[in-house]
Amino acid sequence: MIKTFEIGDEQVVLSANAATTIYYRAQFNRDFFGDALLLMKVFQGLQDATDDNGNVDVSKLSTDAIAGLDLSVIYRMVWIFAYSHDKTIPPLADWLAQFDSFPLAEATEAMQDLIGQLFDTAKKSTAPTAQMS
Repeated sequence: MIKTFEIGDEQVVLSANAATTIYYRAQFNRDFFGDALLLMKVFQGLQDATDDNGNVDVSKLSTDAIAGLDLSVIYRMVWIFAYSHDKTIPPLADWLAQFDSFPLAEATEAMQDLIGQLFDTAKKSTAPTAQMS
């Protein structure tokens, strides 16, 4: 699966594949799925606090959503999806430094489906397989 979003005038392409979680562990020495679960709590909290017009009512944010909000996790996730698509991108800090700003809403929207895909794949891969006799 491939997702794209724009940072300034630059098109950023994100993708997920079977190696994405391995790249994440190798680059950051952290568990991809553990960090993804933290983000999912934040996403759910933001969704619960958002009205029909897309406005977030901060007073409705759960403590879990606020506590789980760690921008470095979002940056790592976006970078690893970009890296999964293009192995020539610079290291995370250098990659981020090339942008004047970083559109968090667009980035998180683009990566939500990719995270979901990896959870779906992990869930399917844990099912026992039939053996041929």
